[in-house]
Amino acid sequence: MFKNSRDIFQILSDAVSEGIVIVDTDQNIVSTNISADTMFGYDKNELVGKRLNALIPKKHQSDHGSYFKAFYDNSDKRKTGHGGDLFGWHKNGYQFPIEIGLNPFTIFDKTYVMALIIDISDRKKAEQERNYLSKIFDDSLNEIYVFDRDSLKFINVNYGAQKNLGYSLDELKEMCLADIKPEFSEKKFKKLTEPLVNNIKDKIEFETIHKRKDGTTYPVYVNLELSVLGENKVFVAIILDITEQRNYTQKLEKTVALRTKQLNIALEQEKNLNELKTKFLSLVSHEFKTPLSTILTSAILLSKYTLQEQQDKREKHIQTITDKVYYLNNILDDFL
Repeated sequence: MFKNSRDIFQILSDAVSEGIVIVDTDQNIVSTNISADTMFGYDKNELVGKRLNALIPKKHQSDHGSYFKAFYDNSDKRKTGHGGDLFGWHKNGYQFPIEIGLNPFTIFDKTYVMALIIDISDRKKAEQERNYLSKIFDDSLNEIYVFDRDSLKFINVNYGAQKNLGYSLDELKEMCLADIKPEFSEKKFKKLTEPLVNNIKDKIEFETIHKRKDGTTYPVYVNLELSVLGENKVFVAIILDITEQRNYTQKLEKTVALRTKQLNIALEQEKNLNELKTKFLSLVSHEFKTPLSTILTSAILLSKYTLQEQQDKREKHIQTITDKVYYLNNILDDFL
């Protein structure tokens, strides 16, 4: 009976973007539109006469009969796919997510069910991407803030920021930027962000401090960009708590200052040592040169006193040489 009105139905259904599949009470497919054929990978009219199970993944086919009977017994319109995952089975052997609206109707005393089917693969993919980005947003160890460009009120704040500040998300949504950045007034912040608002820069970076709910503060490094959320311009700030870096820098600066002081002391000591060495060498030079000069003179004179009657003079100079050698030896003993 249904085929008597097939031409009219086909004209109307082919103009619909959703896939349309009509089955009888025995779950035999009696008609489809072009969108349904394309969605499931079949040629025109190829599905007519097949069992509905041809469009259902095998792992769900055993349960589908009872679902269909329950629906048919209730005979009401129903939209399925919300709150649960439904899948269609493509001719090429893969499943894809769908959303279905079921509509029972009677024509020529026979009851049929019309399924309006939407392929929601793109929607599911977009949801997965949003969920993935949302997870990254919430799980980030950095603080992430999204706030309105004009009012500077917070729109969203990730868990890392909530935890570090000590505020809940609901509390933060009632606050604005100046409530956590004591160094910035609204006027000062808008002056800072003019390059972003005027499209002169893609991002700006700066250091400031954040104020927690308990009044304590901590240093932060800010990476700020301008973005769009719906129809609104928003700022997106990725914040890094640099407390540890600051502490390390301060510790490093103290260490450098201490090492510099120690080096200056060592240099001063070396300078004093060099001066002492110079004085020492001057003293040694003086103490050694005089007796050495005397020894040299006596040695020269000894070579001239060769006669027997000059023995007294030779002994005198020999004694002088001996005395000076003992003198030098004593000096060396004192130095060593």
